[in-house]
Amino acid sequence: MVQREITKEVQILLGKLRFNTGGTDGRAGPRTVAAIKEFQRTAGVPGDGKATQALLELLRSVAPSG
Repeated sequence: MVQREITKEVQILLGKLRFNTGGTDGRAGPRTVAAIKEFQRTAGVPGDGKATQALLELLRSVAPSG
């Protein structure tokens, strides 16, 4: 996957979990980074704020489908 596609899906899944990313444009702006860090903190994983493949897989496993 291209980084922008990963970031966009991360934004979508974070939104389903009620984390405010500021939109789903595929760009990791300040709100997206803050939402990722907050999710990482609540999930008990290191909080680097980066939209990675590993983060995406974790989000896929916990976010509601549909």
